[in-house]
Amino acid sequence: MMKRNTPRRAAAAPETPSWTAVSLVNGTAHKQQTRRPAPPPACTVKAADGSRSAGAAKTAAPAAAMNSAAAVTDYLDAAPGGGSAGTISSYPVLRIACADPVPLPAAMELSAAGWAELLASIRDADKYVALDLSLCTRGTHTSGGGLYSDGTFDPGRTNSAGKDRIVCLVLPDAAESIAAGNELKHTFDAFTALAEVRGRKVTAIGGYAFDACESLTAADFPRAATIGNAAFFYCHSLTAADFPEAVTIGSHAFCHCRFLKTAAFPKAETIGGGAFSECSALETAAFPEALTIGNAAFTSCGSLTTADFPEALTIGSHAFYGCYSLAATDFPKAQTIGIFAFGSCRSLTAAAFPEVISISRKAFAHCTALSALSLPAVPPRLEPAAAPRRKSRSRAFPGAPPCPEPAAVFTDTYAKTGAGAGAILTITVPPGAVGAYTAPATAVPPGWGVSAVTGVNRNLDAYGSRHKRIVITEAP
Repeated sequence: MMKRNTPRRAAAAPETPSWTAVSLVNGTAHKQQTRRPAPPPACTVKAADGSRSAGAAKTAAPAAAMNSAAAVTDYLDAAPGGGSAGTISSYPVLRIACADPVPLPAAMELSAAGWAELLASIRDADKYVALDLSLCTRGTHTSGGGLYSDGTFDPGRTNSAGKDRIVCLVLPDAAESIAAGNELKHTFDAFTALAEVRGRKVTAIGGYAFDACESLTAADFPRAATIGNAAFFYCHSLTAADFPEAVTIGSHAFCHCRFLKTAAFPKAETIGGGAFSECSALETAAFPEALTIGNAAFTSCGSLTTADFPEALTIGSHAFYGCYSLAATDFPKAQTIGIFAFGSCRSLTAAAFPEVISISRKAFAHCTALSALSLPAVPPRLEPAAAPRRKSRSRAFPGAPPCPEPAAVFTDTYAKTGAGAGAILTITVPPGAVGAYTAPATAVPPGWGVSAVTGVNRNLDAYGSRHKRIVITEAP
């Protein structure tokens, strides 16, 4: 897990997220439900029934997009709505500073100076805005913020003025990518009120782009093919991730998005390490084209019940560790299963790996409910158990004989009580393959050394951890 120097939260996350927006209008707080608005260019935050918060004036969109900072200033000075300056309180309860931001379409060259002047106008107006930059054009510069000549949008990290008043943001249609930040300075670092962002032509989202944007509820990038490392790290309020064209998902891209419920990536081929780790509310993960699942990609996704990876070839170490709600899984093309890949999946009762070639030690450790496993005709190569260690007087096994190899894979799967209680794990193999599994581990090709009658000959491995006996049976 990647270490972060993020501020400690005073309150813990509630089990059921409360999506309550609080508008601060004329100093009065108004609670309401939020929902995702209509597609761009409109960008507003409304109540669930479509109404706006009491006391908030309905703001009409200007007749034409603003083409200069001076025009923006005049328009915002006269425009009603936009709330007033107030303190934003984010996680664990989402609070949007203004439920009726002033629509602000702009059509200007986003040079470094033009972008800085636009932000200054928003700051001076002291009103929350829904900023639409879709008609803005590229500058001729390559640094300093704005829209660069190569199509990279960079809000700049040296000037924070006005950024905290942007509730909704539509990026320029001329923008092809979002500049990368770093662990200490994120691309959208000062956008503390940002609830929605859209980029219709953006194909690449740089690393750390929206890291710690805790009020962000919706991110719409229909053409994004690459999502950088930690791009949405700690976006606590994000509830859905839908990137139809994404091919590569960087490491920790959505890590700690604790209210994220669904992840749909129909074209993603690579899922980076820790990409969705600690997404405790994630229920569905659909990756029909994914070939590689990185280490710890879904670690501690305790609500995950559906994992769809029909093309996955590699399952990294700790990939689904701590997915307590995952009851059954099927990886029809998986060839490699890493260490602790399904460790502590306490609800997992059945799993199928018809093409697996190798299984690392402790891949199913602590899967106490596991009772059925489907494997191919050729026994997968098993990594032997680690050498015995002396950690305490109660766990000292000097000179203990080597464990049968399956013991290294199914450590601590035995349970006396609870779901899956018992000491039997039934492994189903294709017709005629039982002999291959009962062959000694020293045979050529090696077997598992499992007795077809008594199963694994010991229920105690070198660490003193109990594992289930194995019964090999042929598929009908």
